[in-house]
Amino acid sequence: MFNHPVSNESSITFPVFIKQIVNSQELVGDTFIEVNYEEFDFDHNNYHIINGLQYIPASLIRYFDDTDQYGFRNKPHIRYEPDELIHIYEPSTEFHDSKFGVSKLETIQKP
Repeated sequence: MFNHPVSNESSITFPVFIKQIVNSQELVGDTFIEVNYEEFDFDHNNYHIINGLQYIPASLIRYFDDTDQYGFRNKPHIRYEPDELIHIYEPSTEFHDSKFGVSKLETIQKP
């Protein structure tokens, strides 16, 4: 997973994945990463093993107040449970109502 976070068939390597995260963090102020699980049964117990991570551009994600979940802007029926999405952001005391972090661009435009 750390060599090819998306999958073995993908050309995205871990350094490229980290670059996507850092660029999103710097420009938008937050990062979204989808966590992919593989389910299997062992001794009549269900187990979930992480088998991949997928970077999701913040411009595609929105927060739904009615269900307290993040999901896709253009596909509102697709929403993520808390264990399916990693949300990295830097909260700011000035933006109390913001569900997202504060980007470098927002910080620069302040007086």
